[in-house]
Amino acid sequence: MMNDLGYALRMLAKSPAFTIVATFSLALGIGANRAIFSLVNAILLRPVPVHEPTRLASVFMLDQRNPGNLPLSHLNYKSYIPAWRATRIDPLIALRAD
Repeated sequence: MMNDLGYALRMLAKSPAFTIVATFSLALGIGANRAIFSLVNAILLRPVPVHEPTRLASVFMLDQRNPGNLPLSHLNYKSYIPAWRATRIDPLIALRAD
């Protein structure tokens, strides 16, 4: 095992350009893997940071021309506030991206 390690180090010392490219490729791959996992962990794996997650609701709108759940944009939300207040529903319960 030590002979193999010594041989590998000698070969890396013989070709410094290959050593730099291999080291840079490994560093880039490890860094990208870490960044993607951090993003997935923050968005998908951790619980929602609210006091009562069971009371969250998804807000969407229905359109006759485009069936299905459509996301509610900020401008649509602002136009619906008076209607929601008239029905005594809290103006903002929660927005959730599926």
